[in-house]
Amino acid sequence: MDTFSWLVCLVLLLVLFQISRKLGRTNRLPPGPPEIPIFGNLFQLGGKPHRTLAELAKVHGDIMTKLDANQHLRRNKVEQLLADVGDSSHIGESIEISTVAFKTTLNLISNTIFSVDYADPSSNTALEFREILQVIKEELVKANFGDLFPILAKLDLQGIRRRMAIHSKKMMNIFDKEIDNLSELRKMNDYIPAQEFLDTLLQISEDDNEQLDRNLIKHLFF
Repeated sequence: MDTFSWLVCLVLLLVLFQISRKLGRTNRLPPGPPEIPIFGNLFQLGGKPHRTLAELAKVHGDIMTKLDANQHLRRNKVEQLLADVGDSSHIGESIEISTVAFKTTLNLISNTIFSVDYADPSSNTALEFREILQVIKEELVKANFGDLFPILAKLDLQGIRRRMAIHSKKMMNIFDKEIDNLSELRKMNDYIPAQEFLDTLLQISEDDNEQLDRNLIKHLFF
C-alpha cells in the first residue's frame, strides 16, 4: 500500500473509533464543542487555556459545576488567610509567603476531600501528613543516579525508591483511616451526606465497586 492509502485507512479507523465511543456511551455528557477523534478538544485550548475555557463556558455552560458547591469553602479559607496575615501585621510579625500560601492550599484541598484541616497544628494526623509530605518532597528533589544512568535504576543505589515506598505506604495508611472514619459515619441512620470528594467517591464505589474500589480511591488522592 502507498502512503495515501495508509492515510485513508488511518482516517477511517479514527472515524470508526470515534463513532464506536459515542455509540458505547450510556450516560448523557454535558454539552461541548465538536471533538477531534483521539485528541478530543486538546488542540482548541491554544496558548491561553484559561481564556479558552472561559469562552467555551459562555457557549456551553459552566465547565465544573462542583466548584459552585464548594465556593463557601474557598471563601472561608481565604478569609482565614487574610485574618492570619492581619494578626501578624498588628503585632509587627513578619510572615513567609510560601508558608501561609501552603497552609491555605493544604487546608483547602484536605477540606475539599476529607472535610478536615491538614494544616491544623493540634491534629496528630495532620502533623503526620505534613511530615510525610515534607520527606517525599525532599526525596523528589534529590539527584538520582537512576535518572542519569537508566541501566542503574533497578539497583536503587541511593535507596530513594525504597524510602519512597515506605513514605507512600504511610500516606496510604492515612487515606485508609479517613476512608474508614467516613465509612463508619455513612452507616449511621442520621448521617447527612457531605459535600466532600471522598463522600462522593464512596457512593460511587458502593454503587459499582468494580468501577471504583478503595485502592483506586487512595491512589487518586495520592
